[in-house]
Amino acid sequence: MSLITTIYLVSTLTTLRLLAISIFLIVICILIVCCVFWVTEDDESKNKCFSKYFSDKRIKYYKATLALSLFLFVAIPPRSNMYAMLAIKAGENIYQSEIGQKGLELLSLKLDELLPKPKAN
Repeated sequence: MSLITTIYLVSTLTTLRLLAISIFLIVICILIVCCVFWVTEDDESKNKCFSKYFSDKRIKYYKATLALSLFLFVAIPPRSNMYAMLAIKAGENIYQSEIGQKGLELLSLKLDELLPKPKAN
């Protein structure tokens, strides 16, 4: 597995965790609001309110919107991770090129010259 794939997976897992917490809090808020309406309203207005906002057509719309937002939120990594993936890809391209290999060889030779040689006992 390449480093770019690893960064993407870490980003996705982090996003999934944040998304799970957000969905949990939203569901809790919706349940609290529904309970408040359920307790304070009489039977006629309960049926009107719930049939207006929770009809079959609206529930399908809510599901589709939730699925699309979930997909987009998870599939697209944050901007900083995209930049990191691009930098890694550019580094891999430079490393694999002929100039990159020559640069590494030259750097290795210069480091060997500058480092003190081990003393023999």
